[in-house]
Amino acid sequence: MKELLYSDYPDWTPYGGDCANFVSQCLYEGGKSMAGTDPTSPTSWFSYGNVTDTSRVAEAWRSANVFKNYWTAKATEYNTFPRGGIDTYNYTWQGDVVSMLYDDGSVKKFVSLEKMAPFW
Repeated sequence: MKELLYSDYPDWTPYGGDCANFVSQCLYEGGKSMAGTDPTSPTSWFSYGNVTDTSRVAEAWRSANVFKNYWTAKATEYNTFPRGGIDTYNYTWQGDVVSMLYDDGSVKKFVSLEKMAPFW
């Protein structure tokens, strides 16, 4: 059963992907500040409202590829790995956002690391 982190945020799957919405909620609730007011601006990241009104939610909040571009530009550090495994495990920390990409570089899925488990 799929659940949203907070009912204040709608399911954005039909508008670009709910994984970006979920990870955006995690980042916001973790202390990241919303930015901008223009929902189509690449420098905006916000969600004001609990209905699927695209004028009240930035594309970077709800669309996986725009989210990737927004946060990559703001990252102090990031890395790419050809696949998951020990290198990815050793590089990431609790609270990090990890994106899985298609071969063309577009986003397949985002995840937010909640806790680390030993890599066997």
